[in-house]
This record gives sequence, C-alpha cells and structure tokens, in this order.
Amino acid sequence: IPITIITSELIDDVVYSKIYQNIEEQNNKYSKENKIILPSNIENRPIVYSNKKEDNSYEKYGIIIVLFASITLIIVIGGEKQLEKQLQIRENDMIIDYPVMVNKLALLISAGMNIKKAWRKICLDYVDRKKLSGNKQYIYEEMLYTFNEISNGESEIKAYTHFGKRIGIGMYIKLSTLLAQCIQKGNENITDDLIAVASD
Repeated sequence: IPITIITSELIDDVVYSKIYQNIEEQNNKYSKENKIILPSNIENRPIVYSNKKEDNSYEKYGIIIVLFASITLIIVIGGEKQLEKQLQIRENDMIIDYPVMVNKLALLISAGMNIKKAWRKICLDYVDRKKLSGNKQYIYEEMLYTFNEISNGESEIKAYTHFGKRIGIGMYIKLSTLLAQCIQKGNENITDDLIAVASD
C-alpha cells in the first residue's frame, strides 16, 4: 500500500522517524494479510490520514474544450442562418422590384434613349431618392455597380453580363442576356422585348 507522509514544519526529525518506524513495523507485521494498521498518534500528537487527491485537470480542460467548441458551433450556425435569411430577403426584394425596373428601362428607351443612357438615368434617380429617404434597394444598388463598371471602362456587354451573373436569379440572367445581345447585334424591338420579359 503506497503511503506518503506529509509533515508539518513544526514536527521535528525525531517525531518523523517514529512515524516512519511505526508504519514500517505495521507493514511487516501484516504484510501477509494485505492490510496495515496506522498509528493514530505519535508523541501525543494526532495523525490525520486522507486519500490522495486525483489530478482531474485533464478532465476539466476537456470539458472547457468541449464547451468552447459547442459555443463556436452555435455562433457559426447562427451566423449562417442569419446570412441565409438576408440572402432570402434580398432575393425576394429583387423579384418584387424586377417588373418596375424593366418597365422603367423600356419606357426610357421608347422615349429615345439608348440602353446606356436609360440605365444611367435610372441609377441617378435612385441616388436622389436614397438621399431623401435613406432607403436602399438591392436591384438599384446592383445597377449602380454595373453603371460604375461601365464608367470605369468596362464594355457594356461584359457589364450587363456580370450584372445577371452577380444577381443569379433567372429573370435577371435573361434580362442581361437580352441587353448584351442588343448591344452586340442591335434590336429594333428592344422595347417590346423588355415589356415581354418584365412579365416573366
């Protein structure tokens, strides 16, 4: 049986030796019986025994790691759900605003503007509205991005194509394809075609 003697600084070497000697004697006496009788006092001084405390620091660290991982997972899942919710709101708003925007484009083109000028007019009107109301609309923010691309030297065909791909909604991809084809090949019926896709 392993025994560790932890003495007080007030116990001298003589008392310590007596404790150790007593334990050795008991160990030799009861060695075959697999037991030992420990002294209750030495030199009229009580002796206190206690089980060795196990070091469960690894268990504590394990619990901390599991808790940290769980909290991290909850944050990640919550963030993903929030992002998914925002993307759904964006898509819904852009679907709702689609026919209004396309009809504006068709109206301006029918009034004599080309696609680039009509696009610019819609963007500038939106900027003025946003200054007054402070409200942002996803579709017009995307149109502004495209307008800035063209202003910075990107070709209209590529800019309108990027517009559809960036949004990623079928009706917008169809619109961007129509605009790119009109720029590339020309289309005298662009107004009618815009009115048609507005109802998709």
